[in-house]
Amino acid sequence: MKSNQLCGPEFRRFLDIMSESYETMEEVNQKAGEAISEIASLLCIEKVIINFLAPASFISPKGELVNRVLYDSQRQGIQDQIEIQGFQYKTGEDGKMYVEFYLHKDRHKTDSHNQEEIAFVAKLIFAFGGRNRIMYALNKMKVSDVQTMLPNTEGFLQRAHQYMQDMSIHKFVGIFLNIKNFKYVNKIMDYRAGNRILEEYVAFIRKLLSEREVFARLGGDNFVLLIERSRLEEFLLQIKTIHIQMEDGPRIQKFSFGCRIGVMYLDQHLSNPGQILMGTSIAMQMAKNLGNRDVVIYSPEMNAQILAEKEISMNYGKALAKREFLVYYQPKVEIETGKIIGAEALARWMKQEELLEPAAFIPALERNGSICKLDFYVLDMACRDLKNWILEGNEAYCISSNFSRWNLRESDFVERILQVVDRYQLEHHFIELEITETSSFEDYDAMICFSREIKKHGFRIAIDDFGEGFSSLNLLKNIEVDVLKLDKSFLANGFMEDKNQIILEGILYLANRLKIDVLAEGIETSQQRDFIKEKGIRSAQGYFYAKPMPSAEFQRRLKE
Repeated sequence: MKSNQLCGPEFRRFLDIMSESYETMEEVNQKAGEAISEIASLLCIEKVIINFLAPASFISPKGELVNRVLYDSQRQGIQDQIEIQGFQYKTGEDGKMYVEFYLHKDRHKTDSHNQEEIAFVAKLIFAFGGRNRIMYALNKMKVSDVQTMLPNTEGFLQRAHQYMQDMSIHKFVGIFLNIKNFKYVNKIMDYRAGNRILEEYVAFIRKLLSEREVFARLGGDNFVLLIERSRLEEFLLQIKTIHIQMEDGPRIQKFSFGCRIGVMYLDQHLSNPGQILMGTSIAMQMAKNLGNRDVVIYSPEMNAQILAEKEISMNYGKALAKREFLVYYQPKVEIETGKIIGAEALARWMKQEELLEPAAFIPALERNGSICKLDFYVLDMACRDLKNWILEGNEAYCISSNFSRWNLRESDFVERILQVVDRYQLEHHFIELEITETSSFEDYDAMICFSREIKKHGFRIAIDDFGEGFSSLNLLKNIEVDVLKLDKSFLANGFMEDKNQIILEGILYLANRLKIDVLAEGIETSQQRDFIKEKGIRSAQGYFYAKPMPSAEFQRRLKE
């Protein structure tokens, strides 16, 4: 370098400005222009232009093509006195940056107009710009999901907070979106293909959004959005079912994804953006729990239910340890004679001297998966009671015990049942295992395997609430079943309607041909009893015959 022009105070001010950290690339470019203005007269710089080309990346999902004037002296009438020097650099993301200097041909400043000095400044612009781009990327990573390039939870909260500050949040609705059955994609395709399908799903929704709307990924197959209130109905219709196809070798795999959605109408009374996540997630969980509704709108009353479920979860473990759960028995009877032919073991919770019915705690335990411990607790109590009845000289009856579908996902499910029953040295055919039918592919396959394995050991299998789900005929075809317990909806109001009768008669015909017993649940009136008797059903249970009762009372009923 032939001069000392870059050692003066102007260049120090240039370095001071360029070395600062800035939050956005727009601010970086603006400050670069201010920095260049400090040294422009020294180096006869009239204008600086950058051209930047970058492929799609985490920093910029759609790629970047930037042509920007960083500095312009705006002096007139010097066009014929300008010469151009350009410098090209390659970025770490396979992009290119071209810095173009428009220099005044001032022969009196030959020393300062040195190409090495201009090249040095160009490198500094590139280096400091790259540094700030890295800082920008790091900051963006804090608020972004790397795979989908959507905002993450923190990114969503920041955007929502901005709308709260500018008093426009009431123009939006919050949406919590969960993709139905997405986890099964990875069971038939590798994880890379699964990622590509998820990215296609995200790209589809992206195209539906306006500039002000927000789309963020919370993790897995869960997303949260801010949608303009006026577009809610249109948006829900557009995402009800999304079709995606993916090449898998020579084949093309086609997928159709539904979704569960929690909606929260927003207003100016929100105290923090976290309330949006809480409200929409509660509503989505309600949709998941209900099963027959894909969209649920949040209401404050839902908070009370969530709090009640949390209390149940907190006290559940202690209650099991203290044996606060009791086992009641509801008789199963032969319709023709009224004779008891067995019983179903049912849980009750003696909580602070209040006896809670199953509806007060079973749904909550079912939702969080902790019900499995209670299932085996009830089985153990039922086996103990049955053993005592036999030792006292009573006739042995078949006792059925309920098991949640969560158990099907445990590899040692059958082994644990055997351990409990064999501990009391009971013959296996005295124990009937009740499992509710399912519409879940994963649980359905597991149920087939479980039924085949447990039947080898002589246990009976009953399908509870048969006819409530969506896989009834497949269950009859593929699972070794001893008993179908008809869902009580068959006997609800209107059970005498022709359509209900036809469906019921079809089920009974199939069960008879397949040599499967049928038991009617929920018999509460003599009219219902006469109806099922007429249809050829031979066994039943319900309040018309007897309510669930403690072990001692059931034993007395047996003796009577």
